[in-house]
Amino acid sequence: MDFNWDTIKTMTILGMPLVTLSIAFFVIIISLLLRKVISHLLLKRLNKIAARTEGKFDDMLLHAMEGPLQLAILGIGFYIARMILAPYLKTVETQINQAFQIFFLIIISFLLYRGTDLFIYYLEKLASRTRTELDDLLLPYLKKVIRVFLILLVILKIAEVLLGMSMAALLGLLGGVGLTLGL
Repeated sequence: MDFNWDTIKTMTILGMPLVTLSIAFFVIIISLLLRKVISHLLLKRLNKIAARTEGKFDDMLLHAMEGPLQLAILGIGFYIARMILAPYLKTVETQINQAFQIFFLIIISFLLYRGTDLFIYYLEKLASRTRTELDDLLLPYLKKVIRVFLILLVILKIAEVLLGMSMAALLGLLGGVGLTLGL
């Protein structure tokens, strides 16, 4: 069997050259493999720096960053693959841009969601200085309220990206629906 590079160069799948598609696929595979390695090496280095301090805050921050960092590295790999395939994806460019907006919004919200532990840790330190027990009782609920608020905010922001409406309009619509149901 004769192997012919000219034939390989001219092959297309869904209107995209096989070589370009292979390069984009290779970039995604590399980002899948490197996300754990890069995040492990970076966090290992930062953990060494954080180990020199006495506080727990920086250790908690690094723990909160681990998952979002891996997702961000994977997202960068997909974004590079998208840039490679951009000339062939003109018809679905807006949907791909929306998907990337949602993906990076999820990464940021994931970081904030995991960061609520840091916020509550700081508030617990402040609450331990007071004499009242009310703040100690409310802190676990505050953590849940903040997380639910973040989830609702993300859902509204995703709806804003997908529907093209502003968040103020969506909140007004939800308020109107709530008022209607309340009556």
